Amino acid sequence: MTTNFKRPVIDILSLFPESVRAVLDSSILRRAQAKDLVELQSSDLRPFADDKHRSVDDTPFGGQQGMLFKPSVLEKAMEAQLAAVGGDRRKLKVIYPHPRGLQLTQPVVQALADSVANGEVERMVILCGRYEGIDERIVDLWVDLELSLGDFIMTGGELPALVLTDAVVRLLPGVLGDQRSAEKESFSQSLLEHPQYTKPREFRGLSVPRPLLEGNHLEAEEWKLRESLLLTAAFRPDLIRGHVGEGLPSWARDLLERLQKRLDLRGECPLTETHPKG
Repeated sequence: MTTNFKRPVIDILSLFPESVRAVLDSSILRRAQAKDLVELQSSDLRPFADDKHRSVDDTPFGGQQGMLFKPSVLEKAMEAQLAAVGGDRRKLKVIYPHPRGLQLTQPVVQALADSVANGEVERMVILCGRYEGIDERIVDLWVDLELSLGDFIMTGGELPALVLTDAVVRLLPGVLGDQRSAEKESFSQSLLEHPQYTKPREFRGLSVPRPLLEGNHLEAEEWKLRESLLLTAAFRPDLIRGHVGEGLPSWARDLLERLQKRLDLRGECPLTETHPKG
């Protein structure tokens, strides 16, 4: 039997490719590559420089301090990425980590993983900025999606690129072995994950909760879901307020509604929620 499967590629394009390689070759990411489920690359920007000094940046117009990646260098890098998918722009997805981007959430990660898994995207390129960033014309011409980890500034895009890569790869079919592992993790059902315990049963006077010890699978699963709801209400009330109860058993929907009513009575919690300034 023949197959048309083509191993997807995620390429982190950076001035410091060696800084990300160690992470790409460890743990789950290494195993995913060993299984031929994905190819993870870390490409260097400097070979695309057009002068003898291999300079990739220049001063910005307007007198602002700092340096910007030059569009000529990035254009050549993007053209090489496009050539790697046979010139089919639909198969190439260019992502640029940037503070103004869409916040990286589990639904965003799942959508990206799905596009890779179903063959819609054959090559995902994560362009790592440095200094003051990149020339805006490259964003206009090449970038498909800007993503942000949150409202803070980092030195470069390498760490966000690794976060994105790890989050996407672990959702690809076959990577985790048991797909239920991904389905039960925090945020996969818009809930935080329940507490977990290992041996010994007793540790410094603290015991493992009884439902996890008695071998009753149904009781254990109900305990896990109840704890997930309670923890989410305590630490991420915004997720509880927005949860519609999809996929929950009837008793859990009843608990969800009670939690939502209590949160409505409590009002906004400045310690756990952020709101735009007026």
